[in-house]
Amino acid sequence: MRPTIEYALDIRSQNMQNQHYVPKFLLKNFADIDGRVYRYNKSTDIVGKVPPKHAASIMNFYEFEIRGKKISFEDRFQNIETKAAPSFRKIALNNSVANLTESERSNIANFIAAQAFRTQAFLGNLKEQPNRTEIGETLERLWESTFITVDIIENRHWVLLKIEHDDILYLGDQPVVLQHTKDPAGVRCLGFDILGVEAFLPISPKLAIYLPCRSTTEEIISFYRNGTQILESLWKSGLGMTIDAFTIQRDLRRAQHLYEAITTGKPAPCASESVLNLNYLQAAWSYQWLFSNKGDFTTAKMVLSESPQYRKAPETSLAKPAFIT
Repeated sequence: MRPTIEYALDIRSQNMQNQHYVPKFLLKNFADIDGRVYRYNKSTDIVGKVPPKHAASIMNFYEFEIRGKKISFEDRFQNIETKAAPSFRKIALNNSVANLTESERSNIANFIAAQAFRTQAFLGNLKEQPNRTEIGETLERLWESTFITVDIIENRHWVLLKIEHDDILYLGDQPVVLQHTKDPAGVRCLGFDILGVEAFLPISPKLAIYLPCRSTTEEIISFYRNGTQILESLWKSGLGMTIDAFTIQRDLRRAQHLYEAITTGKPAPCASESVLNLNYLQAAWSYQWLFSNKGDFTTAKMVLSESPQYRKAPETSLAKPAFIT
């Protein structure tokens, strides 16, 4: 049986509120033409359809009693959502992250940093299995240290991935997912502050924000620029038709889209294998739900059939100064 957390406080002492751990504006981006989202339960394989206001929400999810005081995080997260939503719309409208202002980048960075720990998947699967009060205290500490993660996110190169074929992205109930770029299956300790770890956030069925580690993007930029200079030198010296030159040209073509996305903000094409990886991560990291504008969850079912351990969300724990998963 899936572990649960007692979220609601005494209903006689306060009003009950339906509080979203995945914002409605993001869920609406994955809605069908009737305004509802298809919802897949990864524990039971059951597919339903619900309005965004009834998806990824729990009564009084962010209401706590900490050190004898009633504390609500709902307004704090709503404030972040309100500031970030127009910036996400701008990205989707322009198909680019290039024209974001400093303020807009900051709003999105705050959103991503908070979204990484505010979910049921994160709070509900803490390794320490804290009680309700301890969960509130943990959330408070994470909130107060958000600025650390925000700085890391803002300092990264941002890449917009765009699907230009029939595949679509899922949105999980833990939308911000992480993996190690060079060893995705081997590295278990993941966090924004860990070298080589990249992050993804789907923002529509066809678009995702990709946040590679700064070390990764600097390596790509250096490789592309050095390769271009070497190729120019080979041509100038009459060696442009050699095997070495053809090999460099091939490697540069492979890196070109990502290099241009990193340096100019234009979208990078998201190939089918990349879509599969993104949907794999959404399925693996989710607590219970996957959302889509279509009712086909074949990829999710394949992932969970091959890796049944992912029917339960990954265990989370806290490290100093940042969280790890």
